[in-house]
Amino acid sequence: MLLLVLKVGEMRKFTFILFLLIASSAWGFDIERSMNTVTGNQTITGTLGDNSVLNGTFDTDVSWTKGTGWTIDTGDSNNAIATATTGNLNETASTVVAGKYYQLSFDAVVTSGTFQVLAGGWTSDTISATGAGMVRYFYATTTGALTFDGVSAFTGTIDNVTLKEVSATDLLDNVYVGTTETRQPIVFKRTLNRATGNQIAFHFAYETNKATSGNDTGLLIDVLDTASPGTSYPFEIRAGGLTKLAYNLASNYLDLQGVTSITNCVAIGRAGDTTFSVGGGNGFTVANKTQVSIGGGVFSMTSGVNVGNELANNFGAPTGNMDGTYISTLIDPTYNETATGGSSEANNYDLVVSRIETAIGSGTQRLASFGTGGKAAHLEGIGISNKGHMLVDDAITGSYPALTSCGNSPTLTAGSSDFAGTFVIGATGTGCVITFGTAYTNVPSCIVQAETIANLTSYTKSASAITVVGVAGTFNYVCVGLNGGS
Repeated sequence: MLLLVLKVGEMRKFTFILFLLIASSAWGFDIERSMNTVTGNQTITGTLGDNSVLNGTFDTDVSWTKGTGWTIDTGDSNNAIATATTGNLNETASTVVAGKYYQLSFDAVVTSGTFQVLAGGWTSDTISATGAGMVRYFYATTTGALTFDGVSAFTGTIDNVTLKEVSATDLLDNVYVGTTETRQPIVFKRTLNRATGNQIAFHFAYETNKATSGNDTGLLIDVLDTASPGTSYPFEIRAGGLTKLAYNLASNYLDLQGVTSITNCVAIGRAGDTTFSVGGGNGFTVANKTQVSIGGGVFSMTSGVNVGNELANNFGAPTGNMDGTYISTLIDPTYNETATGGSSEANNYDLVVSRIETAIGSGTQRLASFGTGGKAAHLEGIGISNKGHMLVDDAITGSYPALTSCGNSPTLTAGSSDFAGTFVIGATGTGCVITFGTAYTNVPSCIVQAETIANLTSYTKSASAITVVGVAGTFNYVCVGLNGGS
C-alpha cells in the first residue's frame, strides 16, 4: 500500500510523508534509486516560505487597491470592509510567480453575499460562510496579483491575510543518490512473478461524487517549460526500453512509435487543431472499428486551405532510377458473399462520398476534385460537382484548345477543354481545325456533332487536333484518350 500525505500543522510547517508498507513479498514494492533502494517509512520535511503580503493585517491603508464597495479600517478593527460589493480588493506588494505552489490564509466574516479569491491564474471556491484561518493551496500559472473579488453583493470583512510559497517541488528533489550534481529520479518498481493469475504493478484509483459543479482530475501533469533544449515529453510509455507512446510538448502531438495496428477500436478522435500522428515510419491500420475520427470534422474556417481529415503520403526523392509502381492510397476490397439458403443481395460500395448540405457558401462545390499542385495551389483536372456533374478543365497544363481556319469570327465557348467543348464556324467558313491545348499521346476517340446535322460533312482526328469539314454553324465535340496514353 502506498500512502502520500500532505499536511500543514499548527506551526505552519509543511510535511510530506511517504509511507511504504511491505504487505508481503508477493505484493511489496520498493522505491528504487540508481544505486540505492529506500524502503519503510520515509519522512521529508520542508518549511513554508516567508509571507509576501506586506499589510495583511490592515494596520495601515497601503499595499491594497480598493475597488467599489471596499474600505480599510485602520482604527479599532484593522481589517478590510466590504459593503454589498461586486468589486475587487487587489494586493499590490506581493509577487506571484508562475510555476510555484502557494499557501493562502485569511480570516473572513461573511454577513451576506459571497466572494472568491484569485491569484496567479487560480480562482478559489465561492465562499459564503465566516471562517478564521481559512487556508487554500494553489499552483500559479500566471503572475496575476492576489485579489478578493465580491461575487454577489458581498458584505463582510477580510483580515490576517498571508501568502507563502510552498516548497513542495523541492521535497522529492532532495531525495537522491550521490551529490546534488548526480541526482537520479525516483523509480517505483515491482516484479510480477506469480505463476498463474492476473497481476497489476500499480493501481491508482479514486472516486468522484460531486454534488453540483466543478471538474475532477485523476492525474495532473503540469509542465512549466522555462527552457528545454531537448525534446520535452510530459509522459512517455516504454516497453523493453523502447518508446511506445509519448506526448511531445513542443510539437503538441501524441506520438505512437512502432504501433502498427489498433484492434477492436471504438473511436480515435481529437478536438480542435491538435495533431494525431503515427511515428516510427510504420504503417497503421484500424481493425474491427465502429468509428474512426481524426479531426472530428470540426475545424475553423480561416484564410488559406482548411483540411478536416488529411491523408498524405510522401515517397521521397529517389536518388537513382525509380522503378516499380507507387500507390499513394489503395482501396483493395475482396468480396466473397456466399448466401446460406438463398441468394446474395448485399450492396457493396468501395468508396462513398455523401455530404449533408445544411448551409453552403457561394464558392466552388465539389464531391471530388482530381488535379495537381497540392492542397495549397490545387489545379483541377476533373471534378464532380455537388449536383453530380462531371467537369473537365485544362487548368493543370494551362493550355486550352484553339480554332484556326474556321471562317469569319469563329468562337470557342468559354470552359471548353481538350475533353469536350462547343465551337462555331463563322460565316463563309467551309471547315474548322480545333487544336488541342495539349496533344494526346495517342489519337483519341472523338465524336463531333453539328447542332444542325446538315452543317457537318465529315471530320478527322489526330493526336493534336480535330479537323472538321462543314459550313457555318454550332458544333459540339467530346474526346477521350485511349488507355496507354495521356
